[in-house]
Amino acid sequence: MIRNKSKNSTKFLLLLMLTIAIVFSGCSASNDPNVENKKVKVFVDERVELLSVVQSLAAYNLRVETGQARNYSDFYESYISDIETSFMNFKDHATVLKTQEKFGNIVLSEGSIACHGPIFDEEFQLTESTGQGISNAVAFYGGAEQASLYGSQLADFAKETDFEEFFEKNNYYYQQQVDKINELIQNKGIVNAVNDYFGYEFDSYNIIVSPLCLMMRSFSIVNDEGQTEVYLVMGIPRDEANWFGLLYHELSQAYTQALEEELLNNPGQLKDMAPIFNTINAYDFYPVQTEEAQVTRAIDKYVTHAVSVRLMSEHSSKVFREKYANIVKQMGFTHLDSLCEKLTEYENDREKYPTFDDFIPEIINFFADLNADQNG
Repeated sequence: MIRNKSKNSTKFLLLLMLTIAIVFSGCSASNDPNVENKKVKVFVDERVELLSVVQSLAAYNLRVETGQARNYSDFYESYISDIETSFMNFKDHATVLKTQEKFGNIVLSEGSIACHGPIFDEEFQLTESTGQGISNAVAFYGGAEQASLYGSQLADFAKETDFEEFFEKNNYYYQQQVDKINELIQNKGIVNAVNDYFGYEFDSYNIIVSPLCLMMRSFSIVNDEGQTEVYLVMGIPRDEANWFGLLYHELSQAYTQALEEELLNNPGQLKDMAPIFNTINAYDFYPVQTEEAQVTRAIDKYVTHAVSVRLMSEHSSKVFREKYANIVKQMGFTHLDSLCEKLTEYENDREKYPTFDDFIPEIINFFADLNADQNG
């Protein structure tokens, strides 16, 4: 009898352990902001840093020509000094001069060119991956032919300057910056929070730290295995409130592809909407050809900024949230508060709207009503 009881107890324990395993295996890390997201990779990218060096040399030339003072931050003073020491003899390299000629004053905005590095492979050939982000970046370089030509020029610069040696020499500095950013992103559960807000996640998140970058730029690509990967190029945090807000904003742009497609595939919904966005003064480096595309981009930016504010309401301090919201409104997004209020409908009824894509019709109705009120 004792032996049979032992067997029954063993069976019960095994059943209990199996039940617990099944329950916990169904729990997704994306639902808990405090759980580290294994899909997130933070690193410094050699392609982006090469572009950073070329851009900084082009900016140096332009400042000398126009008599502008250098205004680099103390955050990377030693790094820029190392760049100047290592590469100043190449400031008149054909690739640098071509960059200065092609992009003009854009080179003065650190990171504006370098953040497009992921459209090239390790040999600086144009990537075969696809996606709207790739298309936008290629358009920024003047089309596929021009982008490929520029990639070849970058490869020449890398070879002639022995850039790989410079990159390896700075590995310790890079790792310090990577560790700081990784801690901020993982400890705050930023990617998990964004996944939870939009109701789904992507295959990978590649956070590229570029010390000279004064901006952020994100885009999603579809690789040759059909996986959707999010890339985000960022600098070192200076103003944490603005940095966290922009991080949410840039990550959110990866999730609004369905919104953009809905708007561009049904341009009649955008008719006569352009005037309500005239207050926006944010500069965008991507060329836009049509009024429908301009309105689509404006709506996308409105939505991602509003989502950022809502996420900061949950995952950041009130001071940071209000500071970021004020920065956005100063950029001309005057209806931000109304859109944030609209988003609470989505947040409070996730049974009706399991994902943000399900709420897209309400977003479009919001801007249609806003347009009607202003034109009424």
